[in-house]
Amino acid sequence: NANSMRAPPVRSQEEMVQHFIPILKERGVLVKKTGKRLARPARQGEEVLTIVNGEVVARTVATDGNSMVIRQESADHEFYLLDPEKFAKNYETEGMEITESGPSADQLRQRKFKYYQRKGELLIYQVTEADLEFLPAGKFQVTFTSTPLSLKVGDYLVTAWPFLSEIWMSKHAVIYNDHGQLFQGHGARSQEEMCEHFLPVLREKGTIVHKTGKRLARPAVKGEEVQTIVHGEVMARTVVTDDTSMVIRQESADHELYVLNQQKFQENYELAAEDIAETEPGYQDLRERGFKPYWRKGKVLIYEVTEQDMKFCPAGKFFGTFSQTPLPIRAGFLLVTGYPDCKEIWVSRNAAIYNDDGQLFQGSGVRTQEEMQEHFLPLMRLRGMKMRRAGRRIARPARRGEEVLTIINNEVVGKTVVLDDTSMVIQEESVDREVYVQDGEHFRMNYKQPGMEIEGQGPEFDVLRARGFKYFEKTAGMVLVYKVTEEDMQFVPKGKFQVPFSITPQPLRAGDYLVTRLPEAKVVYMSRNVEQVFLSRENLEVQFAFASPLSYTPLCIDGELEGLRTSGAVVRLTCATRENLVRLKRAWADGSTSVLHISCHTAPAQGARGDEHAEPEVVS
Repeated sequence: NANSMRAPPVRSQEEMVQHFIPILKERGVLVKKTGKRLARPARQGEEVLTIVNGEVVARTVATDGNSMVIRQESADHEFYLLDPEKFAKNYETEGMEITESGPSADQLRQRKFKYYQRKGELLIYQVTEADLEFLPAGKFQVTFTSTPLSLKVGDYLVTAWPFLSEIWMSKHAVIYNDHGQLFQGHGARSQEEMCEHFLPVLREKGTIVHKTGKRLARPAVKGEEVQTIVHGEVMARTVVTDDTSMVIRQESADHELYVLNQQKFQENYELAAEDIAETEPGYQDLRERGFKPYWRKGKVLIYEVTEQDMKFCPAGKFFGTFSQTPLPIRAGFLLVTGYPDCKEIWVSRNAAIYNDDGQLFQGSGVRTQEEMQEHFLPLMRLRGMKMRRAGRRIARPARRGEEVLTIINNEVVGKTVVLDDTSMVIQEESVDREVYVQDGEHFRMNYKQPGMEIEGQGPEFDVLRARGFKYFEKTAGMVLVYKVTEEDMQFVPKGKFQVPFSITPQPLRAGDYLVTRLPEAKVVYMSRNVEQVFLSRENLEVQFAFASPLSYTPLCIDGELEGLRTSGAVVRLTCATRENLVRLKRAWADGSTSVLHISCHTAPAQGARGDEHAEPEVVS
């Protein structure tokens, strides 16, 4: 059918005006054009291409010698054409000579470019998925080019205010004003609204963090667009409008870039060295781009956004002072402000970037490591089980900047961003094969050096070898293990606590195990695979079966248990029931050498009236 094969129609300018002008009037943002633009007289018959991000978005042929070619101050420096009437509406017609020096300025002067002051106001609206339903071809006609303009989600529709007589498209909202952030999508909160609402929350519930460590930075290039990308999401876009700003590279898994003007950079950084000391190939590329190391200074307040907070930001966006597009915000993101001045608010997804000395951020209600040690170490010493560290693990060198997730039963229980070149990634011998990171110092304490090559054959072993894994034998030592109860969870009502090796709190629920190394007991952490992680040939399993021949002297259970635990045995207490004895017999029948059966009895309990023949008390 010929009709079914026909391409969808391109929307006319009249259709676009009829459909979108009401939307622009209701949801658009009024912007006053400011600043200057470079422009030159067009040559009759020349074709002007408007190219944005490598895509030709418009082709216009000058039909006379009175039109003007304008160069935008965006990352693309795209050109476009205006006839004399439209140029007079949008620019002061008396041009100003280019006074800058250098080859680039000389070339612009030779091409007869001059500066022209902008004037007028515009309505701007950011296109949504729903809007594109009106444009099945994704294109529409405009008055200044015969080539239809393509339109995508996130582009901007623009019309002159108050005339509202035509609509065109722009991919750069920032080009319409030269004094910082001036455009916001529908519903995005302003910086003033964010400060008024959230600064009191940050002061009350936020965490003060000292910024430490070094960052790489380079001079920004006027006109370049710097995108801040985290987890594949564009968090901010900044077009550099001066020659004094700096581009900073974060030490996170994403190595995201962002821009600070000269004043803010000097407030937050000071030169650490004249050149990058690292010699790896990647750093040579950074040196060639002009990056140098700078020490960080100052403090910030950090607060984790909750679902309740999102009711204030239903559009999930707000203005920052350094980005020309609204910043995204979601539950779990971090709001940050400088401390103690608290003048502005920005957003971050990487709490770790604010301090290079381990875990420093906790959300509201998350227990600190100090609180966990103070509360649980006495319980662990009283009721915990001592287990010997034994066996071997596979491990590989960590890569600086990589993010390592510790995942157990599909839940992320730890997240570490590697900030050095000496840390190691260890894989546990459990059903989850979870991985975690230890810094170089702790790895040398916990594992014998050097590692041993993996000798197994098959695709799985080939992959492990290719990734740099080797076997490492654990050093001798003991750990103390404690199973968390429902009662314990009253102390951790949010079910999260801080550990020094993860940038996110560890989850905790009843049935999980808390672990600390003996004798130092410096860190308490959570493990869900204790039996698999710590059981080995050197951890003998001991089962106590209680019987009660009352003619025998009672044994001291605590003393017997402590002696066994100190030896590194896994101790299980059972009563002498038929079911437990059958279980022991099965273990012996399997030829297991890891089960030791010990029978003992307890003293008889006195009845309510001192009856010697009352049922014996079973101690567990």
